[in-house]
Amino acid sequence: MAQTDSSYRIRYMRPSDLAQVSWIEARSFNTPWSAATYLREMTHSHYSHMVVVDSTRRLPPGNGWQSLWQSITRQQRYNHVVLAYGGLWHFGDEAHISTIASHPDFRGQGWGELALAAMLRRALTLGVQHVVLEVRVSNTSAQALYRKHGFTVHGIKEGYYFDNDEDAYDMRLVLAQSARPLTFEVSYRTHCDRLNLTDQYTSGTRPV
Repeated sequence: MAQTDSSYRIRYMRPSDLAQVSWIEARSFNTPWSAATYLREMTHSHYSHMVVVDSTRRLPPGNGWQSLWQSITRQQRYNHVVLAYGGLWHFGDEAHISTIASHPDFRGQGWGELALAAMLRRALTLGVQHVVLEVRVSNTSAQALYRKHGFTVHGIKEGYYFDNDEDAYDMRLVLAQSARPLTFEVSYRTHCDRLNLTDQYTSGTRPV
């Protein structure tokens, strides 16, 4: 999952992420959110907690004049990649996972699951009692991930997805159960320790 020459962070989404997030969004959903929607979520929505999992890798020195300039200025080149992202809406004692996706080149490596775990931990720090989400009835892989983290189906929303009138499962997770917060904390810490990951999201202050 991790590479030795990279560092990893969980943090709040920033406007500078829009290009990469929009690229991933277009390749992940039939009805993608626009860049303007994401910008509004970050800058104008007081209840939205948008998360990004990213990697930063130091690049080798360039060639020719670029290498000379780096040598003179002692500047390093870095490659920043959004590996996964998600959205958490907070309303009182309820949270709603509005979106989640991972970079197509890094799927199956656990980055989307890490984004989900981060949002659940953020929900705990916000004092949320339960988390809800919708998922396509055909999306069995996403359903398996949600069930792994304790979500159960509470109903069906007929014709929820307007692109093809597909039904959605209404899935919910009760965070108030006594053992669940400790279980999430142990699982989340295991992820962070394995990756030497910097967490600037789950217990931090939402950017103004």
